Amino acid sequence: MICIQYCYRPKLLDTPEKVSLHHLVCDSLLALKTNGRIADFAVQEADAAFPNREAQQGLFEQLRDFAGRHKVGLAHIFGSRRAGFWYMPWQFLLVFKEDTLSEVFPCRIGGGEIGVGEYLERLQAGKPWTTRPSTGMEGKKHNALIAQILNDSDVLETGLALQGKNVQVSRDFGELGYVDLVFTDGRGRTLLVEVKVGPDELDKAVGQVLRHRHLFANQNGLQESTVRVGIACPFVPVQYRSICESIGASWFELPSHPSVSDRQNR
Repeated sequence: MICIQYCYRPKLLDTPEKVSLHHLVCDSLLALKTNGRIADFAVQEADAAFPNREAQQGLFEQLRDFAGRHKVGLAHIFGSRRAGFWYMPWQFLLVFKEDTLSEVFPCRIGGGEIGVGEYLERLQAGKPWTTRPSTGMEGKKHNALIAQILNDSDVLETGLALQGKNVQVSRDFGELGYVDLVFTDGRGRTLLVEVKVGPDELDKAVGQVLRHRHLFANQNGLQESTVRVGIACPFVPVQYRSICESIGASWFELPSHPSVSDRQNR
């Protein structure tokens, strides 16, 4: 269970939009605690929570360490790319698990910024927040398979809704991974899919998909057992189908043409 410290700066609530967002955050935190989604929360004026330069410097050092270990962008939000950490934004969340800082919002991860409101909205809905795309270094064949799936996700299974592509997940000690595709399936469950060009990559795919499930579940506060995983490839040999089934993973054979559906396993 997590605890959240919400800090804001009253002097910077200088637009109706910011005032509205501030009240929305306070209401969301109360609802999350009432519904048992978080253990507790605190709403504090940032200048009172960190009243002097020493306290602020301690926060910035903690954020710098966190950003380096979790591979998320914070320096620009809490200062500038040139000067680094030196400034507190008008609102921010510090998310703790067992007294350990586990997430900070807003933050930059993958290809965009995750705001305070977006994180809380997804937390309330019980949905993962790590869905923003990242810039990858994949080859042309891999990208073509991704495009085929994005054009018609029914080549995997019916009822899938795309949540993210090349999604970054991370945890302490700088452990980092990128999930090729994140879907919500027809039953509302999260499905992580690793896409491979050929059978010679499937050994790697099995380890990847299990590791990425662990990272994704940890980062989003989910039980690993609630997150589906799958491997997609133009050809999945029998031995790898058996391996997938033994670890609770789905395998998907991608058709040679988007209009032709091949066998698939759920």
